Amino acid sequence: MEHINGIPLGFLFSEIGLPKHLSDMASTSTGKGPSDKEREDIYKLLEEYESELPVLQAKILLCRTLLSPVRQLPFDIMAQIFEEYMATTASRNPWTVLCQVCGSWRDIALAHAPLWLDLCVSAKPDGTVEGSMEPPEGRAAAAHAWVKRVRTCAWSLKVLGRKAHNSNAPNVDAPGNGTLLHSLLTPDAIDNLQYLHLAGSLDISGLGTVTYPGVASVVSNTTGSNLLQQGYPSLPALKKAVLPNLHGVIHRTHFPWPQLTHLYLGTQLTFEESIPIFRQSINLQRACIHYQSGDTMAIRSVDFMQTDTIPLPNLTDLTFLGNAPLGNFINYGFTWPNLENLRLWQYPTFFWSDASKRLIRSTTRLHITTLELGGSFTLFTQCIEACPNLTYLVLEPNSTTYGELFHFFTYGAGGLNLPRLQFLSVYCNLSVGYELNMDWVLEEGLAEMLASRSPGHAPYLGCAVLKRFLLRVSLGEFSDPIAIRAARVLEQFKDVMDVTLIRGNAPSVHQVPPGGLDHWDRGLGEFLDGLWTYGKD
Repeated sequence: MEHINGIPLGFLFSEIGLPKHLSDMASTSTGKGPSDKEREDIYKLLEEYESELPVLQAKILLCRTLLSPVRQLPFDIMAQIFEEYMATTASRNPWTVLCQVCGSWRDIALAHAPLWLDLCVSAKPDGTVEGSMEPPEGRAAAAHAWVKRVRTCAWSLKVLGRKAHNSNAPNVDAPGNGTLLHSLLTPDAIDNLQYLHLAGSLDISGLGTVTYPGVASVVSNTTGSNLLQQGYPSLPALKKAVLPNLHGVIHRTHFPWPQLTHLYLGTQLTFEESIPIFRQSINLQRACIHYQSGDTMAIRSVDFMQTDTIPLPNLTDLTFLGNAPLGNFINYGFTWPNLENLRLWQYPTFFWSDASKRLIRSTTRLHITTLELGGSFTLFTQCIEACPNLTYLVLEPNSTTYGELFHFFTYGAGGLNLPRLQFLSVYCNLSVGYELNMDWVLEEGLAEMLASRSPGHAPYLGCAVLKRFLLRVSLGEFSDPIAIRAARVLEQFKDVMDVTLIRGNAPSVHQVPPGGLDHWDRGLGEFLDGLWTYGKD
């Protein structure tokens, strides 16, 4: 439809509702302007119509909103979209973003408990809690309202000491000026609290006066020792603990060690300081220990006189980051009779002994990473030979004689090693220019190993068929010749076995999850499990 000055042609001015003399004036052209009286009437009408315009615009907007496609989405779908937004947004206060779009979104957000399961507060050095927002109802009431939204769901609390607070931390939508942190954590408020994360300097926060009856998982990354000396929060239901900065002066009394099933110990503890913890942690199922690499001589110099046996019968999954003093655990009397999964981030060159074999004999899945150590493959074959029941093996050496290594895995000619092996992944690291591209026994050793464990030979030799073999070769000009030669060998077996060659550097270069340490159920456990999938494409 054509328009003139925004008015459609054929439009009847009489239909607008103007006074008749003004309608007639608008519909005819006399070449004269309005009189003073007419001009006065027009200004009055104009003022009246302009005052009505916002109301009309609001009515139009409301009608258009009612026809919006998003209103056709069921509430449960919108709630799922909100959850995805919360998981991926970089917003410091995503709850405010959702609640300020419209009333409908606010109602959905406030009614959907999973959006409110993670509360983060920032504590000042004086024990009060700070924040950039002051809710009209007061911070204590805001904290209570937050917990009420969670209802009966398990929720988590993260407390950041001021020294740990940074620009990336979430905005705090709870407690504030002059409000003591521990005074907000009433029994009703923490009834369903199951995850507790303490970080930064919390020396005088008063947290030691609080009992958390339902907390099953804790991350303690505090930087001061006064909190620990004054008293640590009571955690009677604790099962899983991540303790990267645990201080030796308090660890014997401030955690219910006998009931723990999952434990991470960071680099602050020495080997000797950690021994009392393991003596008490008799129900451990999974453990990850990060001893400092520089603690080598201290570990070696310990005088071992322990004669009692200390069994950990439920321990099935164990990871060592840094040093792996297996022999020292033996000397202290430990046994792990049901250990299944073992990861060694640094081969225990200085700590190995024949007695160590009884510690790991039950292991069925072994992952050895020696990216900081180079040399002959015989440096870690003792560890492999100590695990005769292995079905799954991942090797990430810094550099070694790979032809001889494959000969070691050849069943029969190389010995009767690993008769149950079904998965083998080997990382060939040649990125530093090691002259292994001149190792002409590579093809021979690789071909012999695959042939001995192939469906055509393994049953006759008395070993399991190798169901999958993955060879990962590092990138770079020194690695290219090895990759080409290995690819020719693998081509010969691709029709009878699952063999794969991948070019790329070792994925296991991080000793903690990329996002930092978190609860076992919220990142750490998944990170450790992911290391076993390293052998997958």
